[in-house]
Amino acid sequence: MSTVADYVGRTVDLLAFQNEKLGKEFLSTQILVADGERGEITTGIQKLAQRWLVEFLTVRGSIRALPTRGSRFISDIRIGNIRTTLDAEQSFYLAARQVAQNLKLEEEDGIPTDEAYRAVELISMTVTGDTIVAYIQLASRAGNQAEFVFPIPIKVL
Repeated sequence: MSTVADYVGRTVDLLAFQNEKLGKEFLSTQILVADGERGEITTGIQKLAQRWLVEFLTVRGSIRALPTRGSRFISDIRIGNIRTTLDAEQSFYLAARQVAQNLKLEEEDGIPTDEAYRAVELISMTVTGDTIVAYIQLASRAGNQAEFVFPIPIKVL
């Protein structure tokens, strides 16, 4: 649970990925406001995880004014390059390198270290039927770590 003091002097983002705690891990679901709820804000490692996910899931070149933003991962799915778990892992590593470059370029001096990107590790990834499920561990420069799970439907893309 957070308090107002957690946000004093910090920038915040609207929480776009609601999390369901699964032990030590979180299942991320993209939703801005759940039924009967108000929107939430985020900062710290959760804000970094959200920045990482948004960058990873943005199709590289889809933002006209920022053609190098995003990654190739969703494009690889759309053009049929991902058929096996090995394909998905290889695409992940190439896309994660693009994401790392983009996040580091956008981080300003003075960004809190718990929101600054240090590293990402793919714990596991599986392709099952029409879904890719990725287990990710993300680390900030402050040394904080977050593990999260996110499913990516591949039939609808």
